[in-house]
Amino acid sequence: THPSASPSRTPSTGPSARSFLLQLPLLRARLLSTAPPKTMLNNTTPLQLSGRMLQLLTAAYLSAYNSGVTPSPPAAWRLVCSDLCRTAVQRALGDYALRVTRVYSHLPTSDQDLHRWHAKQRSAAHSTFKQLAVGGEAEGYLK
Repeated sequence: THPSASPSRTPSTGPSARSFLLQLPLLRARLLSTAPPKTMLNNTTPLQLSGRMLQLLTAAYLSAYNSGVTPSPPAAWRLVCSDLCRTAVQRALGDYALRVTRVYSHLPTSDQDLHRWHAKQRSAAHSTFKQLAVGGEAEGYLK
């Protein structure tokens, strides 16, 4: 057999792998305590970037590089904003749908009460969307 095939030399079970795995939580803690959160200006408000946002920005830049094109920061940011807006719409609609299923237990009700309830729930869905959405494209999703 090949020397690298022996169990004592496999990367996942070797002493250096165990040592690395034991030190990984310490490295993570050190990174989280010393590296400040990444932020971007969203209009004039600083916005803390999530892991998903960083992943999308990285993917946009890598896609541009791999295509032989110079990366465009505005295009990469639009990709992030579009993704966050879609996620915000899904969350707002999901919350609204959950509230609709709960109102069924209180039916029948008057048309006027139902219209008031719907207006209140629509407003709550818009609030959820506005909390989660980012970028200038957000207003287009509300129409």
